[in-house]
Amino acid sequence: METAHEYQVNAPDVHLFCSLTLVSLASLFQYKLMVMTSARSKYVGNSGPFTATRAVMAMLGVDLGPPRLPFQQLSAQDYTALESDLKSIGFFDWVK
Repeated sequence: METAHEYQVNAPDVHLFCSLTLVSLASLFQYKLMVMTSARSKYVGNSGPFTATRAVMAMLGVDLGPPRLPFQQLSAQDYTALESDLKSIGFFDWVK
C-alpha cells in the first residue's frame, strides 16, 4: 500500500511547470503580436503605424477619431484590405 508522502507535490517541480507554462503563454502572445504587426505594417505609409492602429481600434469598436495633422486616415480600400488581412490570420478571434 502506498503511503501519503508518495503523493506529495514537490514545490520546485510545480514552480518549474508554472514558469514553463508562463513562458509558453508569453511566446504565444508574442507570436500573435508579431503576426498582427506584420499584417498592419503593410498599411503604414507616410503616417507611421498610427493610422493603421487607429483603424484596428475602430474595427474593435473603439473609435479614436481622425488622426491629427499631418497624418491621414486609411483610405476605404486600405481599411477593407487591412480588415480582410486581420480576419485571415484570426486576429478577431484572438481578441474576443
